[in-house]
Amino acid sequence: MLDILVNGVDRGIRALSEAFAAPVHSYCRLETVDNGILVADDGSLISLLHLEGSLKHVGEAEYATLVSGLTEKLQATLSKPGHALQVVFEYDPESSGERIAELLEPSRLTAKNLGLHIGPLLEDWGHALKRYCAIETCWIVLWTRPAVLSDSLRKTALKERDAAMSKVPTLAGCQQIARAVAALHDAHNGFLTGVLDAFKQADLLAYPLSAHEALRDIRMCIAPEFTSRAWQALVPGDPLPFRLPDPDTGKREELHNVLYPDFKTQLWPREGNMVSRSAIRIGERIYGPLIMTLMPQTPKPFQDFFRVLARRDERLPYRMSFLLEDGGLNMGIKPLLSAILAFTASDNKRLNNAVETLRALDLEGVCCVKFRICLCTWACVRESEREAHLLLRRRVAELSKAVQGWGTCDVTEALGDPLLGLAATLPGLMPSSPAPVTAAPLQDAIGMWPLRSASPWKEGSLLFRTQDGKIMPFAPNSSEQAAWIDLGVAPMGGGKSVFLNAMNFAFVTQAGLSRLPWLSIVDVGPSSSGLITLLKENLPEGKKHLAAYHRLRMTEEYAVNPFDTPLGCRKPLPSHKAFLVNLLSLLATPLDATAPADGVPGLIGRAIDLAYEELSDGNHPRLYQPNVLPELHELVLREGIRRDASTSWWEVVDGLFERGHVHEALQAQRHAMPLLADVGTQINQNTGIRNTYDAHTITNVWRSMMDAIEAYVILKEPTRFDLGDAQIVSLDLDEVAPRGGTTADRQSAVMYMLARHVLVNTVMIT
Repeated sequence: MLDILVNGVDRGIRALSEAFAAPVHSYCRLETVDNGILVADDGSLISLLHLEGSLKHVGEAEYATLVSGLTEKLQATLSKPGHALQVVFEYDPESSGERIAELLEPSRLTAKNLGLHIGPLLEDWGHALKRYCAIETCWIVLWTRPAVLSDSLRKTALKERDAAMSKVPTLAGCQQIARAVAALHDAHNGFLTGVLDAFKQADLLAYPLSAHEALRDIRMCIAPEFTSRAWQALVPGDPLPFRLPDPDTGKREELHNVLYPDFKTQLWPREGNMVSRSAIRIGERIYGPLIMTLMPQTPKPFQDFFRVLARRDERLPYRMSFLLEDGGLNMGIKPLLSAILAFTASDNKRLNNAVETLRALDLEGVCCVKFRICLCTWACVRESEREAHLLLRRRVAELSKAVQGWGTCDVTEALGDPLLGLAATLPGLMPSSPAPVTAAPLQDAIGMWPLRSASPWKEGSLLFRTQDGKIMPFAPNSSEQAAWIDLGVAPMGGGKSVFLNAMNFAFVTQAGLSRLPWLSIVDVGPSSSGLITLLKENLPEGKKHLAAYHRLRMTEEYAVNPFDTPLGCRKPLPSHKAFLVNLLSLLATPLDATAPADGVPGLIGRAIDLAYEELSDGNHPRLYQPNVLPELHELVLREGIRRDASTSWWEVVDGLFERGHVHEALQAQRHAMPLLADVGTQINQNTGIRNTYDAHTITNVWRSMMDAIEAYVILKEPTRFDLGDAQIVSLDLDEVAPRGGTTADRQSAVMYMLARHVLVNTVMIT
């Protein structure tokens, strides 16, 4: 009995304390969740969105277009009562290390799956980025209040809500799950859809948060060091933990075990205390809130304000809240009194002029909103609270000076109740602010929003950053891209090679891989050798051969027959034949011409078909020669493959493949393939070609083939250059792709085509 009495007294004291706004959670208006949407204590519905930013580069012209488009889309909604929109921007350089480590974690897991020992490399990369980057987060909070309904509909909806609440137990410290006004859902969903559509039309990347995600983000803003990224609030529909009631408490107290705890206790895990009249400590942070008392006389884009703080040597963290509501011209009796007393002070005349200007804009269809801005910065307590408080005072002063230079405005500290100033900067916690209300044209208010550039990827194995420190994840060749064309331009020594190596490294370590991907690099110079060496040295024993770097030379050891087909294919595939026609047409094109002569591609295509047909099984295949590949001949003897004087290479290929010797069969097939000389023979001697094409064209093409055989040593013999099982390959063409003059340009073009064929053909054969 005594315990019940003590509990009752405790509840009474807590309720009285909250009435005087003593606890840190006293300004929390969130009550419960209904149909996946947050509900406030007055039945309002709240949705949170993440605004990543613009998917295009935002210059002055682009920024004006964004603001104009958003204004056009949102003015109809914000011209009517019942809707409020809050934009919260948080800049936190002190937490960038945790976020970078989180973004690099998928690459660590991929490296572990591949056996790559690159953990220290990723860790050093993260430490380097941490020095230059900051976490930027922007929330859009949408409030739909009962005032959006007509008077009759609102009264009916509130009566239905009250009737539903009377059937549900009401306990302190528990959620009132029937608090929502059901009739608001249609209006709120329309508001949400309209805002998302406005952002999409302006190429702004924004996505809605679920109730769990929204509540987690709110708690991360309140107590980041006390909240895991995996934390989830308990909302209606979630399974409650099994709890046994205290046998000494009353029956009413037992209901606490089967009801959901309120958001005040879930979102505020730590109590706060006043450090001074303008600072409050919550957990390990001391906050200093500011309120904007004088709006900019000449509104400027947010980037102007952001740039000032980003350029400082010591970047300070801050959070800024923009609150927009309808009824910007509803100023009560102030305009009337100001008009009557205009002769008494110049301030009254200025107010009259401002009111007249806003009313004129309203008559022109310009939406005027109530506009308020609050800010806060903080300092972490590491050694002593006194040092942290001194650091906070310095940061508050720096933030105040930066704001004052943002279009000639002014701010003051939230004296007396810093908790209210802090709560006003938290996303979705309450739809009010201690800052004085300012009537502003909607376009001017939106023009001050933090519309930054954004990456279309939430995560990526390659982390870029903007010049002012925003992290831009990039996922090379991800499924979110329809095509992949990456262009990099820089002068000599500008970092092009480093950039390309970083791109390729990110491709190898992209999330979700369980084996090494196929990566082919055509390079001029040894730039890519560093990446290959890095991978080779960190791959486990037995897999180091999967990464290979080769410097192509114009010698017989690097001979590549472009007519090689995949194992078992007697004729080239359509794409392969198209490549051969293009390659030989290039060889047959005069140096002073940009395209082959009329009829040359057709002639070459026909000669290619005839060469393969001539060397096929049913015609005159190349005969097997035991002395060409001695080790392979020993295998043929050991396997008992039938052979005689008329045995062809194709028969040896089939025999080896049937016995499971795939690599040896591929080696044998290279000697069954046509060569460049065989195509030249068909051009010069085939009757069908001579009867179809004029002698001049035939002679010129045949001569170009013969010249190519003499000029390009690596094209005239069967393939000897073997990439083996390598999956990550770099071909350096520095020695075979000269520069300067038409002859050098022609050779370079041929070598580029050949290198591409070698790399792609390796993947097809494997």
